[in-house]
Amino acid sequence: MNYTGRIVLSLAIAATAAFNQPTANADDAESYFIRHTVNRYFPIHMTARTMGMGGAFVAIKGDSASILGNPAGLGPLTESFMTGGFQFEQISGDDLSTLSGVDEDNYRGLLMGAYPITDEFSLGWGFVPTFGDADDSANRETENFYVPISLAYDVSEAFSIGYGIGYINDNVEASGFEGDMDTAFLHRFGVLFAASDALDLGLMGTYGHGDAESSAVSGARFDGDRESWGVQGGLAWMATSELLLALDLAYEDMDTEGSIRNRLIPAFPSIGFEESIEAMSVRAGAEYAWNECLKLRGGAGYTDYDYETNDAATAALVDDLDGGHVSTGFGYEWNENVATDLAAMVRFFDEVDFLVGAQLTYKF
Repeated sequence: MNYTGRIVLSLAIAATAAFNQPTANADDAESYFIRHTVNRYFPIHMTARTMGMGGAFVAIKGDSASILGNPAGLGPLTESFMTGGFQFEQISGDDLSTLSGVDEDNYRGLLMGAYPITDEFSLGWGFVPTFGDADDSANRETENFYVPISLAYDVSEAFSIGYGIGYINDNVEASGFEGDMDTAFLHRFGVLFAASDALDLGLMGTYGHGDAESSAVSGARFDGDRESWGVQGGLAWMATSELLLALDLAYEDMDTEGSIRNRLIPAFPSIGFEESIEAMSVRAGAEYAWNECLKLRGGAGYTDYDYETNDAATAALVDDLDGGHVSTGFGYEWNENVATDLAAMVRFFDEVDFLVGAQLTYKF
């Protein structure tokens, strides 16, 4: 949600809360608010393969998941590839200002590629645009462009390290206000260790930072810093020659600090704003090779969010959120060069969200 928009809507929120709306409505508003706000930070996007495997990716190696996730996974890369895809995400709940139903639709594109530079170095790049619109009280529209670059180095046959950096440009437009985060970067640091021929262990750290600004027609203007950091660990185990199992554990801390002032009333004192979100999650998935061409996938996970803010009106309705998700998908290799991946994920919070994706990969 746009931060000046929160202040503009504070009186309406407080008045609504005073009427003691049913708990179900408040829960639905909390669910939508937290899910939408998390998307405004520095999310790690999934590929169609990892989406089908419950979102587990940290120890997955040798494919496009490492361009978006753990960059060390590109270390074992032996052939170049290009991949493109499309994702659709819907987040549902209630508008925090009116407690009426709202759906937010996000349309995301994927274009990525990777190739070995030398026997030890591999490079990956990508372009991920996202366009969203919500039928809330402000008729909000969002545009987000993410450009990741990942570099991996094979220290030995069993150990790889990697670094990735991504540029983010995020813009929001709505009735009466607009916001942007034009200068933002997400850093990813990763390692991948082959504990055995069948078991890979991965570890990834992230740090994101950006300057967030927004303004309203009322004259209110927000200037602040948005940051996040996180640690994710995972394993990928070839239980049999046909079955791959993956498990991830993750923690992320997201913070925004800044001030709100009114440019139309210079003498009016600025108001400090603070927001923090802690997220803990577990993700597990499986991939089964039905035959030489078809791979079946499934997964599940659980995420817990803890939200805090010094904005009293928002804090009265928003506290924490937890829920699970399930996913399924498949991959089909048409020949040694061309493969297709399809996946769907359903997330069960106080409202049900879903995400679907398709991807086409060409190896050369």
